[in-house]
Amino acid sequence: MTPMPPPQKKAGQNAEGLPDPERLLALSSDMLGVMGFDGLLRTVNPAWQCTLGRAPGELLGRPLLDLVHPEDRENVQETLRKLSSVEGGETCLVNRCLCRDGKLKWLLWRLTASPAMGLYYLAASDITPQKALHVKLLRLQMDSQIGRILAGVAHDFNNILSVIGGCAVMMAADREMSAQQARDLEDITNAAQRGAELVRVMIDLCRPEGAGERRDSDLNEVVLRMERLLRLLLRKNIRLSVSLAEGLGRVRLDSGRLDQILLNLVVNARDAMPDGGSITLKTLPAEAGARLVVRDTGVGIPPDVQARMFEPFFTTKPRGKGTGLGLSTIQEILAHCGGKISVSSRPGEGATLELFLPRADAR
Repeated sequence: MTPMPPPQKKAGQNAEGLPDPERLLALSSDMLGVMGFDGLLRTVNPAWQCTLGRAPGELLGRPLLDLVHPEDRENVQETLRKLSSVEGGETCLVNRCLCRDGKLKWLLWRLTASPAMGLYYLAASDITPQKALHVKLLRLQMDSQIGRILAGVAHDFNNILSVIGGCAVMMAADREMSAQQARDLEDITNAAQRGAELVRVMIDLCRPEGAGERRDSDLNEVVLRMERLLRLLLRKNIRLSVSLAEGLGRVRLDSGRLDQILLNLVVNARDAMPDGGSITLKTLPAEAGARLVVRDTGVGIPPDVQARMFEPFFTTKPRGKGTGLGLSTIQEILAHCGGKISVSSRPGEGATLELFLPRADAR
């Protein structure tokens, strides 16, 4: 009887006719690899290059921790340490890894340990898009909660302002009041009116549809009207100068929102100058609109703070001194009217914030 010939090896199979592991590794879109207990990578598949932009040749013999974001390394080390004591132990881990181009990607790792061989088996999936969507959903939930809280606070604050305004009206009836007292009372009344307008703005912003009805205003007029109140907010060692360009026209933002913006930016500039200095308010013409520039000679803004200064609740002020909502609210107001805000600063050289406001009739 003639013996049967051995089965022929097919493409993609090894000598036993089983799938070739090397080909499986090459076809996988997941990052697969083997790492020693010394933390050095021993095997990686091509997906590492597709995901992180790093070729297998430059990764072999390199510590995995070199690829992990510095803030996540301690957690990775602790997870590997615990896993190394359990034969066949498995766990999952999420962290950020650095790509060749400097970008960050979120990875979901599945790890298995073999203490007998001193090896970790690694598999990672890129979950950056899912992470971005999750963060966006959390932000929407937070914004909704903030809106409800602010609306409640705004209504309560409006009641307080009503009491202040009512008392000011009664005091104004006193005919024996001195000229200085009359001026002080006028400042109190004007401040209460401005506060009431800001409350209306807050309630508008808290509505589900956003900023509500758009109204326009004269930028120079608002700056001039607010100038006296702004000077009252400044210490004696801070000088305020105002420069207004002519013929700006009306901008697509109502006076209440401009009041809020000016108050916030000037107070921030004041707080950046504990030893005194100067603040410059300037209006300038711009294509299809106008520019409002607020410049101070304060301590300046470091690059890492500039990157986050428009985030809600981010503040560098001591606890109880700031909410971290001022600049993020300004950005929200400007976004609704088609405007924008930019910042330029270097530590120790002050800061300049420039706002673009579209013309009222601009499309």
